[in-house]
Amino acid sequence: MKQTTIPNRPEAKSPAGADIRFLMDGPSGNMIHSTVPPHQINRATVHASVSEFWFVLEGRGEIWRKTVEEERVTVLEPGV
Repeated sequence: MKQTTIPNRPEAKSPAGADIRFLMDGPSGNMIHSTVPPHQINRATVHASVSEFWFVLEGRGEIWRKTVEEERVTVLEPGV
């Protein structure tokens, strides 16, 4: 059984410049803690083989998402 805590310092940078801390990995995926710099705007990304889940701990922003059936902008704030 795995257990982890958030590392004190970032272990990597995303292509967009977010600080990445690796939390957990397993046979079907992994989990990271990502800190996005203020005022950062990322290029839209399409993942061919993975799903991406977001949970906001602090701060505020927006994320644009689009599927075949729906398109929307979601306000990101703590708890979302």
